[in-house]
Amino acid sequence: MRREKLTLRGDSSEIHSALNAIKEADKAAEKRGSTGCWMIALSVLGLFGSLVLSDSNPTLGMSGLGVAGAVLVVGIVQSVRGRIGNIEDERYELVMELHRCLSVDCDRDTQYEYQLDLRPYTHSSFYLRRQGMLSIFPGGKTSFYRTPLVSTRLRLRDGTSLSIQVDRATSERTRTGFSARGKIKTKTKRKYRDIYQIKVKLPSGSAPPEKLMPISRPASSSALEYDGFVARQPVSSFMAEPKYKAQGTRASVVYVKKTSAAGGPDPTILLRLLCLTFFSIHQERQKSA
Repeated sequence: MRREKLTLRGDSSEIHSALNAIKEADKAAEKRGSTGCWMIALSVLGLFGSLVLSDSNPTLGMSGLGVAGAVLVVGIVQSVRGRIGNIEDERYELVMELHRCLSVDCDRDTQYEYQLDLRPYTHSSFYLRRQGMLSIFPGGKTSFYRTPLVSTRLRLRDGTSLSIQVDRATSERTRTGFSARGKIKTKTKRKYRDIYQIKVKLPSGSAPPEKLMPISRPASSSALEYDGFVARQPVSSFMAEPKYKAQGTRASVVYVKKTSAAGGPDPTILLRLLCLTFFSIHQERQKSA
């Protein structure tokens, strides 16, 4: 499967099928890459064995070299194809978990649309700016990227409009220097920041809370069916307070998390933010009732 920008459209079952197809393609690429690595290892052993055998039986040795060489070429091709098609599991698992939760609060005939970008984090399309001209300069060269991983807009069963976007900001620092033995060495280090954004527009006549309310107990059954998840994942586990803004019937929540994980954003953080947002809205409605 090519790593590109995808648009998933359809009802809930069609979205599930599309995501499962992406998952199966990723697993096939992983298996292809693993098979290629084994073929490369076996071909190297075959090459050494053929060289040893060629002293006593040149004809058989040359035949073994030809077979081992062919296996090596096929193994390299399989390994490269597997690496190109391999996708970080977190990239599509994020959408899977998000859709699983949101589909509970939408009508059965709801048409969903997810913008999913599977390209590498340092793809040229995501380039923002560069700090430092060359990696040999003091401090090295740092390139900055911002990848829009997933975004969606939909309307919930109660009339609430919901917009979700998850981005990943990447800084790639490259430094070139000399080792103690005088050899030139280049080191590359990457740092990531995952940016979770949730925007809510409530039906007319409703107002969002002035601030987010901490969840000290599982939400009631009317809190948009997030009860079980809130019970298992308390919101107090946030490293920092999410940024919250409310005006009129609109509200927005932004949370930024620094991470060194190269895989992708953590789906549970996004679900916790959803829990926190809708629990606060539910509590505000209870007060107004």
